[in-house]
Amino acid sequence: MIFNKIFNKKIKNKNLEKIIKTTNKFLRIPSVTLYEKPFLDYLYNKINKLDYELIKHSKYLVVNPITKPKYIFTIHIDRNGIIKNDFGKYEISSFYGKKKKGDTFHRDDKEFYQIVGLRYVNNNIISYNPENGKKYIKYKIINYNASSYKKRVIFDLNKKPKDYEKVFMLDSKIFTYKYFISGQIDNIISVAVIYNILKEINNKKLNSTIIFTTEEEIGNSYNYILSYLNSKNIFKYNRIIVLDTTPYENFAKKPKNFLTLRKGDFFGKFNLGLTNEIENKLKKLNINIDYKDSDIGKTELGRIILSSKNNLTGTTIQIPSVSYHTIYETCFKKSLISYYKIIKKLLEE
Repeated sequence: MIFNKIFNKKIKNKNLEKIIKTTNKFLRIPSVTLYEKPFLDYLYNKINKLDYELIKHSKYLVVNPITKPKYIFTIHIDRNGIIKNDFGKYEISSFYGKKKKGDTFHRDDKEFYQIVGLRYVNNNIISYNPENGKKYIKYKIINYNASSYKKRVIFDLNKKPKDYEKVFMLDSKIFTYKYFISGQIDNIISVAVIYNILKEINNKKLNSTIIFTTEEEIGNSYNYILSYLNSKNIFKYNRIIVLDTTPYENFAKKPKNFLTLRKGDFFGKFNLGLTNEIENKLKKLNINIDYKDSDIGKTELGRIILSSKNNLTGTTIQIPSVSYHTIYETCFKKSLISYYKIIKKLLEE
């Protein structure tokens, strides 16, 4: 009770209050990487009631405008969780998923795996049915074993799950405190922003296509985006906008309303013209900007650009956060308000 009084004081901004409320609702619906079906079905039902044109696939959901799209937005809906692997061990869904897709982490330093393991110790997790989202039993992560040789982190639970319990979501909710919002916000907070904007506008005002994707945490979401675009004979397009959170070590000397832009990543250069357009719009809204290094990080957009040989490109708008990939990932309240403002402007102009 004391915790709630301290951390969840009444929020004065109505849009911020709606986004946080929606994010908490969405966090209750399981969406662990590779097993996102319950949330994808849930999101389809929610948006379908708003009378938008929808296309549903087993691995993505598309909202289309009634006119030619000005932009194509992509937002991943998958979240990190725990999966029982083929050897009966419990490991992080992103590590498990990468191996399933034939990829592995190339990090060899044990410290990296130890840091990842520590993020999850003492977290509660909830097993669920990956088909319908029915929740089973709550467990607690009590220890971890990190191996740089095997490139994995294995967890011990406080009790042994049943044989049918193979997928576990993190038990998380959103907390607010002074200038901050904390919780498992990657990337459910972007989904909540888009959903609330769709509720506020209507299908006649929507000017862009929105693609909700899966498996981003294992670097595979770009394949589903390409699959959809190819199915619509869209082989050349330069106004894709990827929405996501992005990690910072700390917020030292950063303005409280800032957002992050990029001019490229490890895979290649983004659409500089579109990036500059977004920068100018942010400045007109009095929103501060921080540019990340354009040759580091592996983003969904970078993979799209590389795979399409630069025929499909765009830019990113990201919410800066600390304590990345934890249930305490934290962003500024004012950054979230900035995020809402620029996305709404882009979707309506």
